[in-house]
Amino acid sequence: MILRLWRLLGVRPIRHYLKMGFKMQAILILLCLLFGAWSYAYETDQYSVPPGPLADIGEDLSKFVYDRLQLGVQEINRELVQLPKQILKLEAEIAKFREMPAYDLDSQNSFKQRYQSEMNELEELKIKLHLLQTEAGLVAYLHSKYSASITWNEQRDGVFGAGLEYTQYPENSKNGKTVLYSQSKFKTIYSLAGFHRLISPSYFVFASTMKVYGIQMGVDKFGHFLNQGYEYYERYQSARSDQLSHSAAVETVVDWGVSTEDGLFGMIVDGVYSNADLAANFAGFIFYANLFNDLTFEGKKYPRILDRDKGGSIRWNEAPENSQGILLKRFMSPHLDESLNPSVLEAPQRSIVRKAIRRRCLSWIQYNRMQSAAQVKKLTDSLSLWNGYNYGHRAEDTLRIDEICSDLFP
Repeated sequence: MILRLWRLLGVRPIRHYLKMGFKMQAILILLCLLFGAWSYAYETDQYSVPPGPLADIGEDLSKFVYDRLQLGVQEINRELVQLPKQILKLEAEIAKFREMPAYDLDSQNSFKQRYQSEMNELEELKIKLHLLQTEAGLVAYLHSKYSASITWNEQRDGVFGAGLEYTQYPENSKNGKTVLYSQSKFKTIYSLAGFHRLISPSYFVFASTMKVYGIQMGVDKFGHFLNQGYEYYERYQSARSDQLSHSAAVETVVDWGVSTEDGLFGMIVDGVYSNADLAANFAGFIFYANLFNDLTFEGKKYPRILDRDKGGSIRWNEAPENSQGILLKRFMSPHLDESLNPSVLEAPQRSIVRKAIRRRCLSWIQYNRMQSAAQVKKLTDSLSLWNGYNYGHRAEDTLRIDEICSDLFP
């Protein structure tokens, strides 16, 4: 749906480019093509902690999404006013063609071509208007306002450890603190773990760590949240259109997410099944569902972000939770930290990665100010569900830091 909507609304993908010379841009494009098969298999490492506290950029990421949604709302409301006028105008012009004698249309190719062109345009305008009168069409359009930018930034960060393009920070710094921690790709917990494969993408495509509302997570999680979360939403809408119940539709999208982690997003490519990626996907799905619907999870209310009036126009729901600085806060949780919500690893990697984690125990415990293995165990155990929902979490063959570092806690 989104590709069709992009074409109809004239949205051009990937508008943001690196501010560097042509040769470097060409190299980047070539590398992204070379790593295209791995583009969804980013790994990240929250066991390797930065030398100092990171700047919290939760408010900035929320503002980025808030501003793009606001822009989308303004454009949609303009379209909802202009499209009916354009349709009426075209229908009037087409009616004139139909009033012409048949021989005129048959004999003059220019008239026939113009008539067909206007009929095609009319059909596209009607489809566009219909899409913008449905929740799924509105969400598709709003998603298109930032999706390409997020994907492009993930590729830049994954390959080069480059900064966040959609939220600018001079010299990777905010208020004197580092924004992104991009450790060497040869000094992560996965650095020696993939030699049983011909080549492992985690040696080349690796997401930096950032801090969002107090949660340490990979840059890739923001992409999972906004892009794969939208894919969940699309599949949910499709399942509901097929008359599946809410619970069956949710199960369908979770099963699809699990298949991606078992496939080209994870196990097949680099032998890692990321529980945190699946949690980010699911949280993103809830975000898109929350755009036009009030939601409640375990007694906590999530007020809808946008309202539609009887005429179809959209306005922002001014609930305090929807303000620009905290819009995304309710969707961020320790589920997205891969040291607290560990991944499932294929057998040949587990012993190597376990040793790498063990070497990082003391620095991780000190950095995260953990008081006991029991404290970490309780937190990790709580992440198997997302607000009561199964999101595809697997516990078997994970490397838990509360177990690996049990004797080193205070």
